[in-house]
Amino acid sequence: MPNVRAVPLLEVQNLSVRFALKQGFFARPGRSVKAVQEVDLTVDAGEAVGLVGESGCGKTTLISIMAGLLDPTAGEVFLLGQDRRKLKGSQLVRFRAENIGFVFQQYNLIPSLTAVENAAVPLIIRGMRRHEAVERAQVMMEEVGLGDRCKSLPSQ
Repeated sequence: MPNVRAVPLLEVQNLSVRFALKQGFFARPGRSVKAVQEVDLTVDAGEAVGLVGESGCGKTTLISIMAGLLDPTAGEVFLLGQDRRKLKGSQLVRFRAENIGFVFQQYNLIPSLTAVENAAVPLIIRGMRRHEAVERAQVMMEEVGLGDRCKSLPSQ
């Protein structure tokens, strides 16, 4: 049987991002900041990767591009074998909803929902029934050691 290599979960090739410098509301012609410069990265199934660096070095920008929240200035991003440039509008939104999860630095939680209900929101948005989504979210929270916090509100 031939040796078939699985498609990487994420592949980034020669990725760069530049932001125009602004003064107030006005762009400063010819002036820009290199937020990410010529990054190559491959992440295979089962791998855990951490981005480490000082504040302002481009970690959040890189993650935002890999997740399809920002567009790169140059380079390519492949998510699960999909060319990120070819996913536009609702296709990209659907792909992101079905394949990417976010854990934000700040709490982006709905204050009136419990932790498990907040965790279930993306599943409900994808069309899962509320009861099933809450059950699945509870299992996921237990798997990461947060089962005892399922009924807690964000303020708690």
